[in-house]
Amino acid sequence: MSGENAPLQVEGVFPYSALLQIAAEDTEDNYVYCRGFDPRISKFIEYESGNSDKPGIPAGKPYGKRRPGAYNIAEVFQALLPLQTTNPSPASVEWRISQNPGFAVGGEGHPQSLNEKIDELYTNEGKLVNYMLVDAASVGTHVLFKIERVLIDGCKVTGLVLGRPCGLNEVQDEVNGKIDIYDTMCCALDEPPDDLIDRLGWATRVELDATYDECCDHPLEECIWSVVSLCCKPCGPPATASTAAKSGGSAPSAMITGSGPGPVPGQFLP
Repeated sequence: MSGENAPLQVEGVFPYSALLQIAAEDTEDNYVYCRGFDPRISKFIEYESGNSDKPGIPAGKPYGKRRPGAYNIAEVFQALLPLQTTNPSPASVEWRISQNPGFAVGGEGHPQSLNEKIDELYTNEGKLVNYMLVDAASVGTHVLFKIERVLIDGCKVTGLVLGRPCGLNEVQDEVNGKIDIYDTMCCALDEPPDDLIDRLGWATRVELDATYDECCDHPLEECIWSVVSLCCKPCGPPATASTAAKSGGSAPSAMITGSGPGPVPGQFLP
């Protein structure tokens, strides 16, 4: 290439970039339907469910956000069309994605090892996904929960999720509004099971190192929910004269009626 008027476009296959807007409820693990201007055909593609004239653009999610509820309708993101050209990968690398964001066959978002296969990503309708959203892979990782069931004394509980990071309808490993939570600190759940039920707390996502051996049989080298804090066991209401009597307190023995220094007249003696 030379000269002031030399063409700047590289001939052949090259990646594309587009601005896409989330156009449908985010109900799938690996992709979400969008609308936007597709520079490959210089046309704005609308989305309407069931309308073949408005097919939308299915876009793969970043591997760290591959769960339902990660995106909201009307949000706008840059998207890229990733490429694996006709040059094949080495036989030892199981990547076969072509112009496709791919998905980890193990089904855990990110591959869990270098040996896990990454294959082409299709929609439920059998359409190849081309674009991939450019977005931070991390999302808020704290949830507010209420303990519903003790699974392993002092180690593991099931919690009803009462609060999630903004914009999420569901968090990772959530099933029917509940998550399993571990006590990786070895001190938050060390109470009688009956005392833990209905307690509120906060949990976060952690990945324990392979060398962790502090307590219980926690999963190692995989993301789990771990207790961060737990509300104290509720106390009873303040005692009153009537509640004291009901709980076995004896009636006062005498009342002060005099005046002068000392107890105020009208108070009861013990």
